[in-house]
Amino acid sequence: MVFCSAVCWGQQQDMLFTKVWGVDNNFGFSEVDYVDQLECGDYVVIGLQAQNLLGGARKFYFCRLDSTGRVLSESVWGNEDNRHSVVKVIKIATGDYVVCGNYYSSQSDFMLTKIDQLGNILFFSVFDFQFDDYASNLILTTDSCFVLTGCANNSYPALLKVDAQGSEIWRRTQNAEVGYIPLVSCQTSDSGFVLCGSYGSIDNSYCAGYDKNGYMLWVKYHFGLNINDSDCPKGIRGNSNGTFDILYDIDITSSLPPVSERTALIHCDQYGDTISSTMFIDRTTAVFLVDSSWFHVITSGRNYARIDTSGVQEFVLIGIDHEVKYCIPTQDSGFIAGGYAGTWTLNYQNTKFQVTKFGTNGSSYAWPFAENVSVYPNPAFASQMNVSFDVQSDEQVEILLWSTTGVLVKTNSIFCPANSNTIMPVLSEGDVLASGSYILEIRAGDQSYRQIVIIGNTTLKEN
Repeated sequence: MVFCSAVCWGQQQDMLFTKVWGVDNNFGFSEVDYVDQLECGDYVVIGLQAQNLLGGARKFYFCRLDSTGRVLSESVWGNEDNRHSVVKVIKIATGDYVVCGNYYSSQSDFMLTKIDQLGNILFFSVFDFQFDDYASNLILTTDSCFVLTGCANNSYPALLKVDAQGSEIWRRTQNAEVGYIPLVSCQTSDSGFVLCGSYGSIDNSYCAGYDKNGYMLWVKYHFGLNINDSDCPKGIRGNSNGTFDILYDIDITSSLPPVSERTALIHCDQYGDTISSTMFIDRTTAVFLVDSSWFHVITSGRNYARIDTSGVQEFVLIGIDHEVKYCIPTQDSGFIAGGYAGTWTLNYQNTKFQVTKFGTNGSSYAWPFAENVSVYPNPAFASQMNVSFDVQSDEQVEILLWSTTGVLVKTNSIFCPANSNTIMPVLSEGDVLASGSYILEIRAGDQSYRQIVIIGNTTLKEN
């Protein structure tokens, strides 16, 4: 005896997947620098794409993926050069993305692009200070404009404010501050901003406050100046009460006894003076997202962790299997990480895009049905019983009903597409089974799920 037909339809749960794509180049370079999930479940990816087989050349890249990781659309912009880089992406209230980076055409310049969710370029602007200018961060201001921070001539701080259409409002340079390299910045509650960076060849950090017109008000050195230890700011957050927090990667080797902590969270007042500090053993290699509650970081060992406002560190994903540039929570309380996967040999180097969707438990393997099986009604006292389950990968699913003595009494199978919900009947009108207990089994790949079901319809024949 076999079951009747089944019904499959799309489900709301995000599918788990690992996707690697791009061209195989000799010294080609592709990477994901930003990922966002849209309300419909699709993903937006922004980064850099290798363009040809000669190696080196790349363009700025936009891609939209569906919830299963399938590419829906791709677009590129800019010229082909291996010195392009993406440094910050901000999603604004309209749902569009503003991309800050460095654009190279005989020399490096600040780049700002506005792009919509379909990959259409709304504006593309390049700003030149002097030879080889490098943007390092982007701030959305309270008046819906943007401040780009970085360095001019690869040697001193440069600041630029543009309006919502990408047109320049003002620019500032600090020619006297040679050797000061801005790295991270944030807006303050008075519409000014704080900029942090490194000074000198050994990466001593500095912290400077600016008014809303880009003029410096003060400068502080949280670890001293002209010391032998390295301390580099990785992330900064402005708070509504006028204070701000800076996350530093530190390498303090001169202290006796030696200091084991490699990350410091410094809580500062509005003038940059330290209010409190928290130290962590794990080294912070990258800060990819800062919000009102968390610093989202990658630590040594490719671990994704979050550090809250009180300095509590929470590990979210351990030992991610590729180089991660960005990671965000998803609508189903899982995570999606973007970066690159590399191939490195003596004669060949290449990177490709990699995006991995993780579940709430940190797994990226798509278990076909896991805990999503529902059998109803159970017990069944009429000639009807159904089973429903979710699948997150393409699966041939087999349904079997066994007697308690091991006799197979009913069976059926169906192909279920990825990211679907399936309902199949266990009992249908006309079935003749003895009342009693049975074992319902569902098989998909190398997995199986079993559950006791009870059939008590007295109109069915007894064994």
